[in-house]
Amino acid sequence: RRDLVALGLDREVIERAIALAWPAGCDVGGLALRLARRRAAELGDLPRPVKLRRLLAYLARRGWSGPEVSKMARQIVAGGR
Repeated sequence: RRDLVALGLDREVIERAIALAWPAGCDVGGLALRLARRRAAELGDLPRPVKLRRLLAYLARRGWSGPEVSKMARQIVAGGR
């Protein structure tokens, strides 16, 4: 949303587009988790700090950020979840 507003798009248009892309009932958290797990597996046996940094950068480039995403990424890199 923030990026689209910065580009000058109307908020109503943004909300409609998001509603189309992420319909009600869509498991957005589950999508982020699956994406993070897949990328972590692709990163292989890198040292944990490197793997975490790359995983967080990958997720951020795809629009996933914030404390919940950081926590999830740390758990995945540590071998949990």
